[in-house]
Amino acid sequence: MDAGGEAAVHASLAWRMRCASADCPLEDPPARTIDHFNGQDGHEILCDLQFNGETRRMDLTARSASGYGIEVRGAQIGPEGGRLMGSFCQIRVFDPDDVTILTSCSSSNPTADTACQINRVDIRDVDGVPTLLAELRCAGAPEEGRPSELRDVTSATASEGAQLTFTGCAGL
Repeated sequence: MDAGGEAAVHASLAWRMRCASADCPLEDPPARTIDHFNGQDGHEILCDLQFNGETRRMDLTARSASGYGIEVRGAQIGPEGGRLMGSFCQIRVFDPDDVTILTSCSSSNPTADTACQINRVDIRDVDGVPTLLAELRCAGAPEEGRPSELRDVTSATASEGAQLTFTGCAGL
């Protein structure tokens, strides 16, 4: 892969979406994993951490060729990461075997209004590569278009947060 171009953007994440509504499907969708470069095997991996003077705007996309994925838009963080600032962060979690959730995100614990938490955001060198690390957890996140369909998003194996790792991001 070209170390200086979009193809060098890499994401590594694993999560599971679980039903949190009264009327759930018989089975939750399977755990989802993405560990790919942008364009590899049809994956779309984008990471933009442009520095705006005192903060960074964090926009992330990790989407598989089969349609599942996670997208974060408008999150404001400090130059080296830290807590999300402001109220413009939105997250979508796509799953063609279930639903697409759309909700606000913050660094605080999930609530009915802001169902997803992104915390432990850290920008650092890992083995000489500028890397973004974060943790994602959603509780009672509404399905896009049907707010009564609620989902939790956690790590692939437990109820803790899913680990997100992006390298090759614009702005680093």
